[in-house]
Amino acid sequence: HEGLTSMERRVVEQLFSSGAIQVVVASRNLCWGMNLAAHLVIIMDTQYYNGKIHAYVDYPIYDVLQMVGRANRPLQDDEGRCVIMCQGSKKDFFKKFLYEPLPVESHLDHCMHDHFNAEIVTKTIENKQD
Repeated sequence: HEGLTSMERRVVEQLFSSGAIQVVVASRNLCWGMNLAAHLVIIMDTQYYNGKIHAYVDYPIYDVLQMVGRANRPLQDDEGRCVIMCQGSKKDFFKKFLYEPLPVESHLDHCMHDHFNAEIVTKTIENKQD
């Protein structure tokens, strides 16, 4: 939990890495603070309760990716496994998110003129052919 001191976190990491403990239950925030890899990661839900707005809020997608990425032990396992437990209405979203490529969007056109001007000023581009 977030109340662990940095020394306590290191002890948990060392015990888990050495195999002395085989299960670590971690909060969403702790997945960023501990350097652990596991053969199996179980994400118990994809929402958390936000007391400020008195509602359940979806985890940001980068948090889910971080948790999924923990299911990887190079040189120990051929594959890692991750189980995401979510509401039925979210199942198709996560299937698509995990198994299909993410769209790539370019914003190069927003600043292309700045790059061209910089190349002209530095004389990397001197004529229309360059």
